[in-house]
Amino acid sequence: MADTMQFDLVSPEKSLASGPATSVQIPGADGDMTVMANHAPTITTLRPGVLRVEAPDATTEYVVTGGFAEISAAGVSVLAERAVAKGDMTAEDMSEMVAEARAALNNAKEFFENEPGPVDDAAKLLADMVAMGDDMGIGSSQGPQVFAECSRCPPQQQIWLHPLDGKLEGEVVQRSSLRVAQQLA
Repeated sequence: MADTMQFDLVSPEKSLASGPATSVQIPGADGDMTVMANHAPTITTLRPGVLRVEAPDATTEYVVTGGFAEISAAGVSVLAERAVAKGDMTAEDMSEMVAEARAALNNAKEFFENEPGPVDDAAKLLADMVAMGDDMGIGSSQGPQVFAECSRCPPQQQIWLHPLDGKLEGEVVQRSSLRVAQQLA
């Protein structure tokens, strides 16, 4: 039997899970990661995504919208901005989260007109929310998909993006590193 570690998932509303786990797959802001017992100590930020917990008796999934994960050799503690058991997630919940992310993007565009950093962060949050809903089969993609190339990601990494406002107009998550290569209807 695989070694177990302690797993805790807490949101501002409540504690969602606490118990032994054999592995935890975390949607990290800098990339997804799988944590197992005796992992090196790490703290990472979360992006919107599905957190998968494999326990000795079952696998459970949670939708998280952001937060932090503190990892040690003994376990993982996840402090999520918002967390819902994946089975409890509805299309209405997802639409609400996407609407909040879209509002955050619009506010960032209004208040940070000549500062791409905050606007890009808000656009990335919205893109992550839409992608998460689509992956779960409860999202509502709007508009065409957009193919972009990343100039800073070797070797010319190809990226599919969703339009963020129904009108992409060359605006991409990181304007400085991505350029629209093709738009598909």
